[in-house]
Amino acid sequence: VSGWPAARRAAEELRQRYRAAQAAARREWPQSFPSFQAASDSARQTVARLQVVQDAYQSVQQSGDMSAADVLASEVTALQDDLVPARRAGSALVAISAELQPERLLELWRGLYAALCAALSAAMLEGAGLLGLSMNIGESVASTINRVMAPWLHALVDRVTERSSREVQQLREDPNARRWVELAVNGVCNSLGIVAAFFVEGRLFTISNARVGAAIMAREGFEILVRKGVVPPKVASEALEVRIGECLLFGAGVYFQFFRGTRSIAGLLWSISWGSHHLPGTVRLILSPALVLETWLQTLVTAMRVGVAT
Repeated sequence: VSGWPAARRAAEELRQRYRAAQAAARREWPQSFPSFQAASDSARQTVARLQVVQDAYQSVQQSGDMSAADVLASEVTALQDDLVPARRAGSALVAISAELQPERLLELWRGLYAALCAALSAAMLEGAGLLGLSMNIGESVASTINRVMAPWLHALVDRVTERSSREVQQLREDPNARRWVELAVNGVCNSLGIVAAFFVEGRLFTISNARVGAAIMAREGFEILVRKGVVPPKVASEALEVRIGECLLFGAGVYFQFFRGTRSIAGLLWSISWGSHHLPGTVRLILSPALVLETWLQTLVTAMRVGVAT
């Protein structure tokens, strides 16, 4: 099972393990954990006390000084008292580790990442389906760019090497240098593929998102009118009013994304190439949670594309 259900289950188990670890920490250490500064001061005090214990022990061994023996006994007792918090902290860490189970935790994180990747791939495929395409647009663009550019870049490197000095040609034949050249070429191809994929998806998915948003708004609006008794009850997907509303809202969405503010073909091409007008600052502030989530999803898609374009 993949997609959002698997991601929700993994996230829920991670949350439960975190709460169990918190409960274990409170059980083993009822009061709050010491601050970093307090822990550092305690460590320095313990180290200094260890030095006093070592000096007193050497004095007892070498001269049999009884006063040094008394100092040694008192310092050992004080050292044992200082080590009590450390033992309690160790017990708390063991209890926390038992609740978290690091290996299971790593497995859950991997499962969560795989589920999110599967869900994003399904969502992008569904978005492409709204445009009449049966493929993942970004992955196809990235792999195509890589497949076309890699041989061309390799041929370019070979031509430049042939016209270079003998030392450069020998360096090109070195296995280590060849491996670095291969990594550089792959990096350039991957970067170009990812940029091209985001460019194409950003334009095409604007249209598919407008379709989805128009459908949601039209159907929800129709349901409100039905509840208010303005229109007779009927299936929203079969209502002519809903279809007309979807078309109008879809056209408005595309207009505001691409055509608003353009007065010529050049302006339209500019809007399509570099995006529409930026949102006002107030609107961006209101939509900041959604924009942050969008940035996070784009980062995750980029991580996926690095592997796809290779």
